[in-house]
Amino acid sequence: METQSIVLRRAKAGDADEFAAVYGPLVLAMARASGLDHADADDVMQQVLLEVLQALPRFEYDRKKGSFRGFLKTIVRQRVLDLRRKRRSTDEVDESIPEPGDAFATWFEEEWRQAHLEAALDRVRKEVQPATFQAFELLVVRELPVEQVAAMLGQTPNHVCQSKLRVARRLREHLKEMLDED
Repeated sequence: METQSIVLRRAKAGDADEFAAVYGPLVLAMARASGLDHADADDVMQQVLLEVLQALPRFEYDRKKGSFRGFLKTIVRQRVLDLRRKRRSTDEVDESIPEPGDAFATWFEEEWRQAHLEAALDRVRKEVQPATFQAFELLVVRELPVEQVAAMLGQTPNHVCQSKLRVARRLREHLKEMLDED
């Protein structure tokens, strides 16, 4: 039996908020990359999220049939085409969306991972003490030296490093769970 992302399992169980937080920005970015303005892209995002959330209780993840990301890209593509068809003023309007090239594939992969990273960071932030997460953020995100972070937080350098390791470990665990379908 194939495993599926913890985000998908939670969404199937009714946690639409986490699903929307992870996939909403990605769907919006995909719709914008297809040439839609912000308002139309927002409409497509809402339609796609609603459609996927309604389909999830019946969705059976099977890697042999394709990835969830492929399923999501297909739905976004279809909704973008639907919107273009609805808004078409003449029969001469091109309804096609060009197949994305390597640049789009690279961009999409980065967006996919970034969406999951941000969701995992939010989960870890809620699990650890604020000072622990702050130490991680100052060391990893802002790239400040350990001694400076220790002085700012009133902690020893060793404690700051331990905080960083704790958060990094939880982050890796969450990302593994979230990206399990890859």
